[in-house]
Amino acid sequence: MSASERRKGAEGEREVKRHRGRLDLPKAIRQAEAAAGDHDLPVVAHRRDGEPWRATLPLVDLLELLAWRERA
Repeated sequence: MSASERRKGAEGEREVKRHRGRLDLPKAIRQAEAAAGDHDLPVVAHRRDGEPWRATLPLVDLLELLAWRERA
């Protein structure tokens, strides 16, 4: 894990994955959910080498974030 990935984890992201091959996304999501507290958002930030970062989170949480943005 690189220094930037460690910093991302320290800033609140529960799971940060950079991979060359196949990422076991269901496993990473379970890890994020287990690490998230009652008020934390379980998010997996991931990317393949040379590609942009992506985030995976439960749909219900994404919908809540989008609704919050609309109210703001």
